[in-house]
This record gives sequence, C-alpha cells and structure tokens, in this order.
Amino acid sequence: MTTTGASEKRSQSDTAQQKQQRFKLSLQQKNWVLTFHIGFAALWTGTVLSMFLIALRNNSTAMLMFSSHSIQ
Repeated sequence: MTTTGASEKRSQSDTAQQKQQRFKLSLQQKNWVLTFHIGFAALWTGTVLSMFLIALRNNSTAMLMFSSHSIQ
C-alpha cells in the first residue's frame, strides 16, 4: 500500500508541475498584463475623479436652484 501512495503523490506533483508550466507567462506577456492593469487602473481613477467633479458641480447648481426657489 505504501508504494501506491508514493506513486500517487508523485503523479499528483507531476500534474501540478505540468499545470504550472502550462500557465507560465513569458516576459513579454507579463509586460502586456502589467500594461493593461495600469491602463485599466488609470481609466478607473479618471472615471472616479470625473464623477466626483460632476457631483460637486451638480451639488452647487442644485443649491443655487433651491435657493432661488426659496427667495421667490
């Protein structure tokens, strides 16, 4: 029984190594992944900043609108 267990462990480690080799990225592929990651983060940050500025602008116009209605 111990020989079967050792061969099973060996085959499982071989399978893990094969999976690791299959998903290993080259340096150029890693650079592309990093580029897309940084680009996506920049787009997301720009979107958040734009929405924040739009909200601030809408907030100030809404205050003007409400204050003009309360005067009349």
